[in-house]
This record gives sequence, C-alpha cells and structure tokens, in this order.
Amino acid sequence: MSHSNIESLLEDCRSGDPYRQAPAIIKLRKLEAYKAVPTLVELLASPEEDIRMLAVEALGWLGDEEIETVGPALVKMLADSEDLVRSDAVDALATLDYTTAIEPIKSLLRSDSDWVVRASAAEALGDLAEVGDPEVLAELELALDDPIEPVRAYSACAIGLLGTQEILPKLEVYLSSEESLATKAEILVARYRLGVRDDLTKLLKLLEDADEHLVGIILNILRDLAERKVPLTLALDAPQIRQILTAIAQSFPIHRNYAERVIAQLKEVELQFTTK
Repeated sequence: MSHSNIESLLEDCRSGDPYRQAPAIIKLRKLEAYKAVPTLVELLASPEEDIRMLAVEALGWLGDEEIETVGPALVKMLADSEDLVRSDAVDALATLDYTTAIEPIKSLLRSDSDWVVRASAAEALGDLAEVGDPEVLAELELALDDPIEPVRAYSACAIGLLGTQEILPKLEVYLSSEESLATKAEILVARYRLGVRDDLTKLLKLLEDADEHLVGIILNILRDLAERKVPLTLALDAPQIRQILTAIAQSFPIHRNYAERVIAQLKEVELQFTTK
C-alpha cells in the first residue's frame, strides 16, 4: 500500500470516529505499518473499549521497534476498567517479551477479578519469566488452587516451562486432587517436561479415553509441547504419540486435520533431534 494510503488510515485513526478507527487499526496492523505506533499509543486513551482493545493488540505486533514507549504504555493498560483490554494488554506484553511487566502481571494472576485476565497472566508468565524464578513459580503454584479451571490449566503449563524437578512432588499432589481432566492433562505434561517420562503414558491414556472436547484440548497441549522448549525425550516418544494420534484422527473426523498437523510437527521434532 502506498504512503498516501497509510496516511489516510492514520487520519481515520485520528478522526475520533470509532467506525473509521476500527477498520483502520486492523489494516495498519496487517500492513505492518510501524509508523502507526505513535498514533496507536494515543488511541490507548480512547473512551471506546473496542478501540482500546484493537490498539493494544496492534501494538503487540508493531511495538517492538519502539519498546521503550510502547512497553510502559501497555503496562498502564493492565489497570484498564475493561477485562478484555487488560487481558489483551497481558498478551501484547508477552508477545513483545517485555519482561519489565512481570511484576504487574504477577499481581493480576493473584488478584484480578476476571478469570480470563488471570489465565492470560499465567500464560504470559510462562513466556516472560526465567526458568526457576522462585517468586513467579510461587504465584503459579498458588494459582493451581484457583476456582476457575482454565486458570489452573494455564498455571500448570507455565510451571512446566519454568519449573525445576524440585516442584515435582507438589505437582503430584495437585494431580491427585485435580478433578478437571483438562488440567490433569496440563499437569501431566508439565511433569513430563520436568523429567517424569512415565507421565506421557498417563496423558496418552487420557487421550485414548477422551471425548471430542477433551481431544481438542489435548491436541493443543501436544502441539505446544512440540513447539516451545521441546524436551529431549519427545523425539524418542514421538512415534508412540503419533500412533495414538493416527487412531484419534480416524475416530474423530472433526479433529482429523488438526491431529495430522500435530503428527507432522512430531515428525519434525524427531528429524531435528536425530540429525544433531
């Protein structure tokens, strides 16, 4: 798109009309128009929730070149009055790898009134914090007692990414008391990441007995396992997982394409580790 067209979109953003601003923000993000960042930062003060949300999301993708301005501006949005704006701000800060936001995000995990925000906070901490960070791990462990299942699930996932073997006994206690199969699956994968290889067998047993909904959740978990901080043992265990997923693809046609994509990812993991 030409320079003049981008300028036109920026004018739409400055118009004060949300019906012009919303499509303009979306187009600027798709165009990767980094010169729009100052204007997008200004839109964080919009009285319209939807505009603030769109601006936050766009800054998460475009703000890395002006992080000293964008980072603090997004941190302020963690106190926005609207739940979804706060949640999107957490996601944007994680996308930008803005580690300065760890402390306020920990606070959201501990005390935000909205479970979506707390779940986003748990997920973001798994991306932002350093492995073994005792304060972050303590907050995530507390969140395993959250009354809302997705918050517990995301917290378990983050513990798997950040934890050390010292936390394994605690995870075993949570595993025995957890009623949600989805969160049990996340705890099993967390323990597998941390060296308990036998827990993969328990996860695959859950998958074999799962209904359509749980199959989708476990496919997400396995995809993540093959994408982020991949444990060395996954290359060895991939053939067993692929065998189960092949059967799942036949039993649940609605999940066939997704299962086949995960199978392809696992093959890549095998190839990556066996060629080293």
